[in-house]
Amino acid sequence: MAEVPMAVLTWARKSGPAKFFDALRRHLENGGQAQRFISFGGDPLSLDEQIELSELFGNHPKMITSERVNLRLLRPHLLARGFTIEDMIAAVLGTVATKFEVNTEVQAQKQAANVAARLSLLETIQGDEALLHEYKALLDMEAGPISKIPDHSLTRALAWKPYDSALRAAVVIDRWAAMWPDDPIPERTLLATAFGDSKSKRMSAAARRALHALTGRLYHDLVVKAETGIRLSGPLIWEIGTVAADAGIAAPWVALPARSVRELGYIRGEFQGVLLIENQETFEQVCVKTDVNERWLCIWSEGFSGKDLIPFVQRYGHLPVAACCDMDPPGIAIVQNLIDELGFEVRPVGMNPETWRRAKKHEESLEDREIWKSQAQSLLANGCPESLRRLAEDLARTGERVEQEEMTLYLDIIRTLPKQLAQLHRMGNDGA
Repeated sequence: MAEVPMAVLTWARKSGPAKFFDALRRHLENGGQAQRFISFGGDPLSLDEQIELSELFGNHPKMITSERVNLRLLRPHLLARGFTIEDMIAAVLGTVATKFEVNTEVQAQKQAANVAARLSLLETIQGDEALLHEYKALLDMEAGPISKIPDHSLTRALAWKPYDSALRAAVVIDRWAAMWPDDPIPERTLLATAFGDSKSKRMSAAARRALHALTGRLYHDLVVKAETGIRLSGPLIWEIGTVAADAGIAAPWVALPARSVRELGYIRGEFQGVLLIENQETFEQVCVKTDVNERWLCIWSEGFSGKDLIPFVQRYGHLPVAACCDMDPPGIAIVQNLIDELGFEVRPVGMNPETWRRAKKHEESLEDREIWKSQAQSLLANGCPESLRRLAEDLARTGERVEQEEMTLYLDIIRTLPKQLAQLHRMGNDGA
């Protein structure tokens, strides 16, 4: 291959040559040859660009027009300069692969990845007698560029990832059962052992269905999840033969295991209602600086309530249930989510639009505020508690948020929350 002068590479960066080489690259990628014409379609060469091309290509009247460059005429002109058109392409564009070549390489890479995934799964399930059927079915299947599942898999999975996840999980569950046949495996032990990540999302709904079809047992029967804690304060006592926790005397709050408090012993105590507070510091300050927790059961909801908290609160559906959240679109969405999850009315408190107007707004860019405006508009259109529509309208108009910890809002909550809850209690008694 002849060496192309450095001056040609410098020339190639000019507007006209750059347009020519872009068109040439597309032509070659589509399977064309550097033999006939390079056309510019809807983006013809300007006069200046034609002049720039002629600096190297010469002034033959039929070689360069606004619409195309004649490569057949160009070839002898470049040979006279000591290099070929192929030399120039290699120097300026490097190796140009056609779309067919690129697609062939992509397919080959996919097939290699699928072969590796198949071999990895075979290695994982080999020797597990309960999975012998799956092992043979996978062994007999040829891997291709498209991920496929053996036709006779008991998992009934429709895609490779849930199929792979179910089999890997089954191996670990079988190993666990050999040591502790009567105990479900801790979920994070399963995830860490099967996937190398105790917080893995691999056991999706589809993967759990595949595991159920494979083992005949539901995921929640095979796996035990660590209990989450419910932080609360108020006139509630949990007894298991004796007092296990007294939320009335614990300062400033006590944490109870979410499932055990529902399933073991019994709960006693009289309170006027349940108050769910989004932010931890606000929850703690309400418990410390007000007397609300003498009459109401105050709970830190940690934003969007976890699945363990919902069943606990549902038992108090006969009482007023209130929520105090940030004055922003997620805060409104949390209230609506509580209503949807609990299945009964949840009253917002400490979320007064007048307080929002007086409070210092969160300092954010105009782009971020546009996002919050859009979210508020979506809430107004698709799901917003009626009592929070005025606040949502203000947010949809401005995108300006106020967090509970902001001093104006914080003071308003501390000063007015007891009265707001007392009013909810009276409303509940009047409706009884």
